[in-house]
Amino acid sequence: MPSRRHEVQSAGIAEGAADVGVQAERTALAWRRTSLALLVVSTLLLRWIGLHGWRVLIPVAFALLLSVICATRLGKRYVRKQRGVAGDHYEPEIALIVLLTFGMLVLGSVTAYIVII
Repeated sequence: MPSRRHEVQSAGIAEGAADVGVQAERTALAWRRTSLALLVVSTLLLRWIGLHGWRVLIPVAFALLLSVICATRLGKRYVRKQRGVAGDHYEPEIALIVLLTFGMLVLGSVTAYIVII
């Protein structure tokens, strides 16, 4: 039975381009960066308290909440993705992606509203 590496080489893909098995790790790192970016955004928003008052705490709390959701779901997703990649079957977590997309839109809208008004 040919190995996955042999299948990739016979398909004409360069060996350096074939990163079989690291998709789950790469995705987990991307979610970590997203979580870290949300933490950075929340700390940067704190600088506006003197100018805009307590209203800035609303998007700060929301950004922190989104960051915690990303971070807490990360471990479970990573293990599930590794198993899915190993078995050649993986279903993306659509609900989390939609939640984060909607959350980022709300965060941007609320922050823009606070700054403009």
